Amino acid sequence: MSSDLIRPIDPETARAIEETAKLGSKIVDAGMKTGSYLDRVVGGVPDHLVGLIDDWLIHRRARRWARLQAETLDLSSQMGRQGTVRGSQPIDRSAAHRSRCG
Repeated sequence: MSSDLIRPIDPETARAIEETAKLGSKIVDAGMKTGSYLDRVVGGVPDHLVGLIDDWLIHRRARRWARLQAETLDLSSQMGRQGTVRGSQPIDRSAAHRSRCG
């Protein structure tokens, strides 16, 4: 009864399976070559682009903070208060950079 469930593979089916396996191997090889080529061509460009965006955002935030700090101090002096606003301290940019870069 269990021998009824297992059918022997005829030569044509065996050849078809073999050719399919060869095709799969060729597809994998082509994918690896394409990936290697893209790595050579593109290289570290994506990493550098992300770094440029990160640098831009860091400086954008620093400039915004300085502008807001100046506005706050201006408003504070207009209202007759002197000094800095409580809780506003300069950003330690080197520490912030170290925390992002590991």
